[in-house]
Amino acid sequence: MKQLALSLLNMSWPNPLQGISNWWNAEDGAAYDKLFLTLLLLILAVGVVMVTSASVPVATRLYDNELHFTIRHLVYLALGFSVALLVLNVPVQWWHNSNMLLLFAALALLVAVLLFGRNVNGSTRWLAIGPVGL
Repeated sequence: MKQLALSLLNMSWPNPLQGISNWWNAEDGAAYDKLFLTLLLLILAVGVVMVTSASVPVATRLYDNELHFTIRHLVYLALGFSVALLVLNVPVQWWHNSNMLLLFAALALLVAVLLFGRNVNGSTRWLAIGPVGL
């Protein structure tokens, strides 16, 4: 029995963190900063934990599902990452060529909020487009 235990200890077990270590140390010329990405993911994880810990009693009382707000938060994070991936795949030259068009579109949206925005508690800040607020 002792020999079996010693032979199991002497076996080389695969390191579960080896893939992360290889990714971190690779010089692949990635278009993103690995440290920034890691810190972003850590902050997002802390945010999910905070939303979960702060909303469990309220979500249970209102929706009979203790993870209601956490699931919503994760869905919004997934949508945000999807939009970020789309934006990252647009060539920089397109952003450079379209900067004036995008500026005028943003100004038009600001004017639209002033003219057609929904007034809540004395402030006009949202455009109501069906069930979605913009």
